[in-house]
Amino acid sequence: MTIVWSVVIAIGLLIEIFTFELVSIWFSAGAIVALILQICGVELVWQLVAFFAISIVCIACTRPLFKRILAKSEGHTNLDVIVGEQYKVIKAITKEENGTIKINGVIWNAEEINGEECAENALVEVVEFKGTTVKVKKIEDPNVEIEDPIVKEEIKED
Repeated sequence: MTIVWSVVIAIGLLIEIFTFELVSIWFSAGAIVALILQICGVELVWQLVAFFAISIVCIACTRPLFKRILAKSEGHTNLDVIVGEQYKVIKAITKEENGTIKINGVIWNAEEINGEECAENALVEVVEFKGTTVKVKKIEDPNVEIEDPIVKEEIKED
């Protein structure tokens, strides 16, 4: 059983390292207690009871607290001031793959929100940030003010 508890500890820690969901770490804590009980010669039934009891109590006591703490840290960032600004496309945005834009010297992956393609040097407007990808909206022609709906339709057809 020593190997089993050691594997449960290792797997719990590895999952926590890659997900940071604060669940699997508590199974590792329960497995540590069960491993100590196993080394002391306690029966398997009590090892399992301790494993589940410690894991459940740790999850119940700490997960809601950490969820609140992590939720508070998901506030606004300094990237919010960039939303609505216009930037040039460095690498073309296609339907198959994201392009790139440069914002204040930093290159970002860019995805057009309507699925439109944007050629290199086209102007786009930043709509939002999702992880390391910037969601952008293609700007048709920034130099042309379109007032007449007939002219607007002709430009769209081109």
